[in-house]
Amino acid sequence: MAIRILIADDHPIVLDGLAQLLSGDAQFEVIALCKDGDEALGVIRQQKPDIAVLDVRMPHMTGLAILRTVVEERLPTRVILLTAE
Repeated sequence: MAIRILIADDHPIVLDGLAQLLSGDAQFEVIALCKDGDEALGVIRQQKPDIAVLDVRMPHMTGLAILRTVVEERLPTRVILLTAE
């Protein structure tokens, strides 16, 4: 069974690059690509991916705010935060 992954980043090159990298491995299934935090949190709540790869800085909701919500709501998704600072 593949690990289900959501990727969220407001930079299209990063978003597409990560998606291509992970899609090339049969162990992973990219279930959603999100361009902002609101969209990412909605998908996490609905589809409960195994892992969410989140940009720290995104429009509408940051990756850190999403992580706080995932913890507060006890959602089963594990979170990996990315930053380019």
